[in-house]
Amino acid sequence: MGVLIPMNWFSPPTLQADQSPTDARIETLLQAAERRTPLVLIAGKGYEQLPWKLDCAYVVLGWYWISYTWVEAEPVGKGISPPGARDYFHRYKIRFDWIKSQGEPWWHCESYLPLHFAISQKNRPIFTVPQTPECASAHEEAVSGLRTEARLNTPEPFLPVNSGFIVNSPDSLLSNNDVMQRDFLKDKIMYRAAESSGEWPGDKEMTSCLPVITDQTEEPPIHLYDTFVCPNCHENTPLIYKEGQICVKPSCPAFFLLRTTCGLLPIPPGFSLTFNSPFLLLRPTPKSLENLPYNLVPSSIDENISEGAECEASLGGRALWKGWVCTDCKRANCRYRWEVWECRHCGNLFAPLGLDASIPLSSLSPNFPSFMGDAMTVNKGRIIVLSSTKNIAIAYDLPDAGTVYHVISHDRRVADKLFHDYQVEAARGFWFQRRALKAKAINLQFVVRGTLLAQHFAINSGVPYKYNVDTLSVPFDQSPPCVLAALNLISSGTSDVLKAETRFNEILSVMYREGQKMSWHDDGEPGLGPVVASLCLGSPANISFRSKANQANGISCAEVTLSFILSHGDIMIMQGRDIQKKYHHRAMPYGLRIAATARMISDS
Repeated sequence: MGVLIPMNWFSPPTLQADQSPTDARIETLLQAAERRTPLVLIAGKGYEQLPWKLDCAYVVLGWYWISYTWVEAEPVGKGISPPGARDYFHRYKIRFDWIKSQGEPWWHCESYLPLHFAISQKNRPIFTVPQTPECASAHEEAVSGLRTEARLNTPEPFLPVNSGFIVNSPDSLLSNNDVMQRDFLKDKIMYRAAESSGEWPGDKEMTSCLPVITDQTEEPPIHLYDTFVCPNCHENTPLIYKEGQICVKPSCPAFFLLRTTCGLLPIPPGFSLTFNSPFLLLRPTPKSLENLPYNLVPSSIDENISEGAECEASLGGRALWKGWVCTDCKRANCRYRWEVWECRHCGNLFAPLGLDASIPLSSLSPNFPSFMGDAMTVNKGRIIVLSSTKNIAIAYDLPDAGTVYHVISHDRRVADKLFHDYQVEAARGFWFQRRALKAKAINLQFVVRGTLLAQHFAINSGVPYKYNVDTLSVPFDQSPPCVLAALNLISSGTSDVLKAETRFNEILSVMYREGQKMSWHDDGEPGLGPVVASLCLGSPANISFRSKANQANGISCAEVTLSFILSHGDIMIMQGRDIQKKYHHRAMPYGLRIAATARMISDS
């Protein structure tokens, strides 16, 4: 929020300019406060103020509303130019309050915390309301650590916040241990998921019960806090700090100066102010926010539906690769196994597929034959009729690289059986998994924390294949029979086209559900042979090639050189090592698809 400059990897960012109400993120928060827009707070793994240590990337804390905003003076950092005559910058503080209609926060209840989240008695969230609110006169003894030298108070003109209220940021609020030690609610209503409606995860979009933006002008009660009237600007302000009266209106001559019997004193750099205990009390939720836009916990699923009455179309649909919230420990999990949801924390399994779960070819949509692959290419293709198998092969020459063959199968009976057998093996075993992308495969201009999984489910057989995904790899003698049958079909089809015996010692089997794909990549790695062949099973896919030239920031700007439709039973052959060196290719399936790609990889 505002202009920040990181001092080093471990120190927090330091302001190098004022935060302004016109800054995009500041303006968004101020508007959320003014319009009473509920917000969801998420705590990341690196947030040090949490009372427990996360073993996941983040946790969703719940719905909050912005009850107050204000501005503090932050000393200018070392090596940064001060703003005119001032020696401080303006930093906005935002206060978030829990929305009571959610019940008690899940992280406030031991029964809802995983074992490693257990909160010790010492750090248990407890908030005790002070019996006698402290008054301003009692704070004079707390200012002994402040500087007493005078300072010329000449604040620059400041555009006042057009919001009617003021606020405290989560960093400010949570930096004090007392903030986490509070008892928000007396009732024991738990954070529950919506009633089961029988959908798969991701089938149903979250819909709002009420408009998020409202024109209601209901003002929050200010009598919950000790307040004072600033003698300089005559504004009624909450007593935010335990040390005494500090005006937080930037246009006030006494802005962020401590009022004492000795006069106004500046807050010395590095001095830690303490929040006033009554100021930390939970504010009552406005009536306009009692009905939340949607439940943050995804709706649960009736497990009986998934076991006995699965819709065949859903086996390859998007629903079966969406995330799932564990019913035992409440952790959100990616679906990384083809046949079941598995919690990576507690090992809980949910909705395993039947042992013979398989979707027939007739149910795939779209299910259309391609006319010679419906190719688009900068060069004309050569049509080759293979007399031995009655297959048709179309050859496309990639300039200065090699040749791509599209083999259109005449007899698809073997491919039909393979499509069924692959699905059965995937449903029965632990074979097909979504694994983590390697760091070099993530072409992003910002740091990604946590693990990103590949979109597809895969298993490698034979010699290990070192590509962008850390795929499970097994020897041929431990591979499912369908994998070896696919390898034989690819080998015979490739040998028929190239008129020479072609052997492979590795095959990568990949399964795609609806919406999954293989983005631009090449198959090149040290030791890769000159021929790579791939069998398509199930839904068709659009196969495209583009040159690696004309790259900017690692991203190719070249147009597609070759594109064609690879249908069920078809084989694509890439002949020529330079294809992997000079071209990228991708696969965009139209639905449930299985691809088996064979290679020869030498140890050298």
